[in-house]
Order: sequence, then structure tokens, then C-alpha cells
Amino acid sequence: MSVYFESAIENHLAIAVTELSHADEIFELLYNDQENIGQFLGFVALTKTKEDEVNYIKKKMHGIADGTDALFSIIRDNHIVGVIDLHYIDSENKKQR
Repeated sequence: MSVYFESAIENHLAIAVTELSHADEIFELLYNDQENIGQFLGFVALTKTKEDEVNYIKKKMHGIADGTDALFSIIRDNHIVGVIDLHYIDSENKKQR
């Protein structure tokens, strides 16, 4: 897995800026546990293909460039195990919704 920026949290756990190259692994996470994850996150039902995940990451990259979003991959033992997705970042007031 390629990682442009990664910061260790503890021994086998890190956080990294999500990249397009992460799309396949994130899609597999969603697909393999969609019944469980879908109970809590409505977008899971809308993510039907790997291309859907690529498009979502691209959308978030635009938000990152605009300063309104952030997207990170949680990595354990060199595998993505989750993501952190921040929306509606308000840099002026230093808050996120």
C-alpha cells in the first residue's frame, strides 16, 4: 500500500492521508461488512462499485483543497481498517460539524 503521509499512533497503528490508491481496500472493507456498517452509515448502500469509492475520495480531495473536509485512513499492520471523514470544517471559527 502506498502512503504519502503517515503518522504512527502506536506500535502497529497509524493514521494516513487517504489517497486514491486506498480506494480498492476501503471498498473491500465496506463491501465485506456492508450489512453491519450500513446500519450506522447510510452511504454504504450507495457505494456499489470501486469506482464509487474512487469518486468519493476525489470529492473529498476537492473539499480538502477548499479547506472544508479531511479524510484519513486508519492503518493497522499495513492494512486499512477504517477511515476518519471530517465534513464542514470551519477554519475561521476553528470548528467542524
